[in-house]
Amino acid sequence: MKPFRGTLIALIALALVGGAYVAFRPAPKGPKANTEDCNRLFEFEKHELTRVYIDQPGDGGVQIGFSEGESGDWTIDGDNEMADRSMVNRAKHQIHDLCSRAIIEDPETLELYGLGNLAAEVTLTLRGERELKFRVGDPNPTGVSYYIQPDGDDNIYTVKKSASDFWFSTLKAFRERRFARFDSKDAIALSAELGEADARYTLTFEQRSERDWEMTSPQQMSAHLEEIRRLLGRVQALKAKDFFDVEPDELEAKEAEYGFDAPRARIEITFASRDPLRLLIGSDAPSEGNNPLAYMLLEGDDTVQVARYGLLEDFSKEPAAFRNRRVVRMATEDVTAVDVALTADVFSDLEGKASVRYAAEQWLWEDGTNFPGAGAERVAERFAELQIEDIIAESATDFAQYGLDEPHGTVTLTGREEQEKVILVGDRSESEVIEGPEGEETIHRRYIQVDGEDTVYQVEERSVVSVIEDLVRQRAKKAKKDEERAANRERIPNELLEDDPQN
Repeated sequence: MKPFRGTLIALIALALVGGAYVAFRPAPKGPKANTEDCNRLFEFEKHELTRVYIDQPGDGGVQIGFSEGESGDWTIDGDNEMADRSMVNRAKHQIHDLCSRAIIEDPETLELYGLGNLAAEVTLTLRGERELKFRVGDPNPTGVSYYIQPDGDDNIYTVKKSASDFWFSTLKAFRERRFARFDSKDAIALSAELGEADARYTLTFEQRSERDWEMTSPQQMSAHLEEIRRLLGRVQALKAKDFFDVEPDELEAKEAEYGFDAPRARIEITFASRDPLRLLIGSDAPSEGNNPLAYMLLEGDDTVQVARYGLLEDFSKEPAAFRNRRVVRMATEDVTAVDVALTADVFSDLEGKASVRYAAEQWLWEDGTNFPGAGAERVAERFAELQIEDIIAESATDFAQYGLDEPHGTVTLTGREEQEKVILVGDRSESEVIEGPEGEETIHRRYIQVDGEDTVYQVEERSVVSVIEDLVRQRAKKAKKDEERAANRERIPNELLEDDPQN
């Protein structure tokens, strides 16, 4: 009887546990149900929308259509202008699962709700040529909702304002405001004609490789990649505050009015795979506030844009501001050998040499033994990607005054194609006391030179000297350990060495 009673108790306990699990387990995840709080009027996936057509009411109303092309871009019907991405997204996000807030069943009159002759009629085309149609009327008395009526439905519904008010916007509101569209990675040249009428000059850059640009006018020098990207980005970011279409003959007659006959700037961007983009920045346009506007025109276009011309501040900087601050111009991953030499000076008595090679995806000492840690990679990265702080002398002749005739440090980088770059680290140039998180901190700087060039630069000392010192210290420790191993081997009897498989 006792065994039976124990089994019965176990079964009862199991049943209780199972009941508790069923009662308290979390609800399974899945699509949200159409609850009483949401009377869903439309339901489709956002990516299904391919076209929007709006027939606005009254004499001032217009017909506005915009469609998705094969490339995924949306364009305005008729003029092939780009549609404003934010407006396209509003149509997708606001309507695809739109819920009503209230329902007016069998209304006596549609005009009372603005759904008569004053309604905007909207047609959404989905993939598979499925269409959704509805009419948009007036805002409700509180102004926070709008009346709409789906096609084929006798009832009227109120929906949130954000899903309804933009259907009455003007055509301009549906056109993309960014008018200089291009892929900056495709750009291979950039030029800008700048300056006052009596002092015009041309700023020109040309791409030599993916990461290497050169200024060819008004000076010839390697250009900073980030500066080029900034200039291209400023053109891409141009956003029209206003715009208007002009017939070609009318545009020609009004060139002087817009300042296109003698533009304040002419910018041209050349691409590898498309026609150049040429932008004219003309005279001042009526402005509001402290952001001056100018008339702008893309060559071959018949739309005059009105936009801020603050980008010209970046284009008008002194040529030296565009100089490439990466003076060595090697990629870290292309460095296959690093040789350093350090000579003592008044600021440091550490001296020595070190050589490392990169082979079989690892750094090795010159004798082929493994290099421990990341010190070799730090030297390669720090000097291959070296960015200078300032230019001290463009065409130096007396290198002794900078300590570069007998440098404190010498770093030789060898690349995959056996090319060499030798960087010389000279005397201290200047120091600066700054307020750091732990109090005052002194920043020291050094003169440097790329061997074979006449320019002397300035860099922060710790960015270059510290990594050389670390490598020299590691080499000194290795030398000491090698000597100790050699001394130990001298003390081992010859007969034991003969049995050593390494001998």
